[in-house]
Amino acid sequence: MSDSMKGKSRVPATTTGGDPLRRRSATTSGRRLRRFGLVLGIVGVTSLAAAYAGSSLIDRDAPATPEKSAAAPATDPKLAALEAERERAADAAARREAKRLDDDARKAVVERELAELERQRDALKREVAELAAPLSSPEQPAARPEGPTQPDEAQADVAEAPADEAGEAPAARAARTDQGPIVARASTERDQPERSAATVDDPLTAEPEGSVRVFIHVRASDARAIARARAVAAELEREGVAVAGIRGVPFPVRQDAMRYFYDADRGSLDALSRAVEGAVGVAPRAQDFRRYGAPPRRGTLELWLS
Repeated sequence: MSDSMKGKSRVPATTTGGDPLRRRSATTSGRRLRRFGLVLGIVGVTSLAAAYAGSSLIDRDAPATPEKSAAAPATDPKLAALEAERERAADAAARREAKRLDDDARKAVVERELAELERQRDALKREVAELAAPLSSPEQPAARPEGPTQPDEAQADVAEAPADEAGEAPAARAARTDQGPIVARASTERDQPERSAATVDDPLTAEPEGSVRVFIHVRASDARAIARARAVAAELEREGVAVAGIRGVPFPVRQDAMRYFYDADRGSLDALSRAVEGAVGVAPRAQDFRRYGAPPRRGTLELWLS
């Protein structure tokens, strides 16, 4: 077919003035083509929308992407740091509690040790008092009670003897003068001149040469010791030995002892020892007080009964 024929075939029928039926048919075909193209366009758009929606669902339902997975481990160090901080706080609290308990335990141990030391100190004080009792001053008075008390029957014969040391200090004599008698005197009427003479400041001339007097010392609160002192005093009187008095002391006497302060008085110890042994069954031990700093008057013997 020639080029002129091809050119003629491309010209629409409406422009060539052809048959009306043909022109109607061509118009209908064009409309159908346009409708078909529109449908194809709609179908294409719908397919694209469905494909996009499907990819979104797939992305939402799929596991975490590498980007999200990489972000997740970023929170682990924070959690680890918080956990480590919590553990450190718990350890610190445990250490504080252990230290408190340890301090309390040490405090309890120290308190127990202090109590034990105080108990030992009190025991040592008592032991020292007992050990020093026979070596204490012969003129130590018994402790006076706080208020006025009536002497009981066991202490009826115990008294605080008057001053009899030749070298006693005036202050000591004044202090003993202020102390009233604890209980009644126990000596007989024939001993009264001797007791009165003992208060004289110059005791060396108060008694005839060679006479001996005995002071008996016992614990003031020990009824048994007081009873022994009474028995010994009665036995001494039968032996012809003058008993100047029975003195009460505030501390215990550990053992029976005789004290002498001068060489001339040693000869009277035998009679005193026999009297004590006859009264209580045991002879006392002699103690040499010749070097005592403040001795009593000559002719004075002391008997300490436990």
